Amino acid sequence: MSPEQARGQETDARTDLFSFGAVLYEVATGRMAFSGNTTAVIFDAILHHAPTPPVRLNPDLPVELERIINRAIEKDRDVRYQTASDLRAELKRLKRDTDSGRSAAVAAAAIPEDAAVGTRPPERRRSWAVALGTAAVITTAIFGYLLTRPLPVPKVPGSVQITKDGRAKFAPALTDGSRLYYMAATGSGAALYQISIAGGEAVPISRPLVYAGLAAISADDSELLVQSWEGVLPEGPLWVFPALAGSSHRVGSVSSSDAAWSPDGQTLSYTKEHDLFLSRNDGTEARKLATVSGVASWPRWSPDGRKLRFTVGESYFSLGLGTSSSALWEISAEGTNLHRLFAGWNNPPAECCGTWTPDGKYFVFQATRNSRTDIWALVEKEGFLPKASKAPTQLTSGPQDFLGPVPSKDGRRLFVVGSQPRGELSRYDAKSGQFVPYLSGISANGVDFSRDGQWVTYVATPEGTLWRNKVDGSERLRLTFPPLAAWLPRWSPDGEQIAFQALTPQKGWNMCLVSREGGSIQQLMPGQGTSAGRQMETRYFSLIHRPHGNLGPLLRPAWPSISWI
Repeated sequence: MSPEQARGQETDARTDLFSFGAVLYEVATGRMAFSGNTTAVIFDAILHHAPTPPVRLNPDLPVELERIINRAIEKDRDVRYQTASDLRAELKRLKRDTDSGRSAAVAAAAIPEDAAVGTRPPERRRSWAVALGTAAVITTAIFGYLLTRPLPVPKVPGSVQITKDGRAKFAPALTDGSRLYYMAATGSGAALYQISIAGGEAVPISRPLVYAGLAAISADDSELLVQSWEGVLPEGPLWVFPALAGSSHRVGSVSSSDAAWSPDGQTLSYTKEHDLFLSRNDGTEARKLATVSGVASWPRWSPDGRKLRFTVGESYFSLGLGTSSSALWEISAEGTNLHRLFAGWNNPPAECCGTWTPDGKYFVFQATRNSRTDIWALVEKEGFLPKASKAPTQLTSGPQDFLGPVPSKDGRRLFVVGSQPRGELSRYDAKSGQFVPYLSGISANGVDFSRDGQWVTYVATPEGTLWRNKVDGSERLRLTFPPLAAWLPRWSPDGEQIAFQALTPQKGWNMCLVSREGGSIQQLMPGQGTSAGRQMETRYFSLIHRPHGNLGPLLRPAWPSISWI
């Protein structure tokens, strides 16, 4: 075990080279490099003590081999062998010199004269040549393994609720390693909060904005990039807030829908409608990097700053909500190689809001399947070499929806917003002036009454099933079944049928019709798929949001009624 592994730090290929050096030490000397009667003693030796010089334990050992072993087991990995190929080359060179007898002369010059009388027998040189040749073969095998070994498949063994204040949280939350920063709803809009990653009391650190979301944290963790929205479309100025104390300021004259800083903090990427832009970090010298057919959002830089990935949705309403088509796209920082990720993986596509782990080994994102939103991970690298992307691995499986994944600084944890929609049907009692439970306060939404006032229809949450019954609760009947998810039911004028939006796997959104008595479901707009969803979105906006003069509350991904981070 290497010193960095003993300390619980991030490991890399040089960790394996230390382990190989320890094995080579034991092969050459017959003793373990670091030994002890207890684990604590062994760890102390690994961290603080140098092993006995190999030549002292085995005088027949070539001095050059001792040097190679000592470099392989250097405690500081920056001065250790950096690649297996370097180690292999030095072993091959030593084997060549040993075969020619040169190493014996080198050894004679390096040790005291009285210990160098005579020369080593040819058979001893041959035995070391065989040993070095074997070591070179083993190193080659290890090198090949390191190049091709797969990264472990990530798993999430459990989750811990961090916030318990009941406020709606807006993904993503960001972290500086010890604290979480996130935007949460207030009575007048949204404000920036901070909380320890271990939980505790959340503390507001900004004045409320009308509608806003947290976009990025600076490389030195001192500043936070906040996206605010104004007007009918979710676009507005960018703000920089201090993480701890100080004044906030706008980022030039940038008007955007989402943004992110590059890893070195010198470049700003931001989206606006169909366009992705790059500029200096103060918003100057902006240039358009790409134009896409949908609405762009959630730009994120790779850790090496060479490429960006972002979400493209059919409309602002579709971004991150799983209600319509949204997909992840990639482009180089130079504006080349624009392409969609995961083509054909999720049909209809409903991926969103991805980001890399700090070491660049994994890319995590949210995806909606069968009316559930979960976190998925894509292996980005295997061994030293990048490989072709494989199918993503699902990390969460409910019962909540999980949104906006953000890896911790060490890459071992994910911070997400958890949402499990619940609703309590209530009615307003004019006599008492109070709201009282209706239909026993069941969890439902999308309520609509027939024109004669005798029947009511609604969608049960979070199941997404369509129901109808009489207004007194009798004659209750379920009209749809999973995996179909229903939304926004409406009675026909004669009260005999119910029209509703339906989301089904492989087909997307469609307008549908079902009899009040149940039975087969009729698709009203065959072949329209998500086009029906767009018409539904337009109607929903015009009926519900436009009178308020702002679409903000429903347009940012993840505005849950019950929130987890």
